[in-house]
Amino acid sequence: MKTTFSVTILGKNISFDIESLVQAGEQLYRLTSADINCDLFFDSEDLMQFLTSEDFHFFIADELRRQKKLKNRRIQIRVSEKEQAEIERQALQLGYKSTSAFVRDKVLASISSNTGQ
Repeated sequence: MKTTFSVTILGKNISFDIESLVQAGEQLYRLTSADINCDLFFDSEDLMQFLTSEDFHFFIADELRRQKKLKNRRIQIRVSEKEQAEIERQALQLGYKSTSAFVRDKVLASISSNTGQ
């Protein structure tokens, strides 16, 4: 049995097929998409967890970026509310309009100083 669905990510409609199969006596689900060259196998629990997580959308966006070779990438980090407030405070204090630009500059400066460049 095959089920088809689609999602829109970065303005592009991506179609997926889910096919139920049995391999070595185990029920598996094959997730495929010709739009992003995806061909993955899951058990039912892992498939549902993947499809309902934000990782699914990030996976699609990353594949689209790889195809288009977009220059800008997104990195997400987790911080506490207190850490976020401190990062925002320092960014504003140093004249940054965006905390992303502040964090990017700090990390790149740290990398450069650690590698002696």
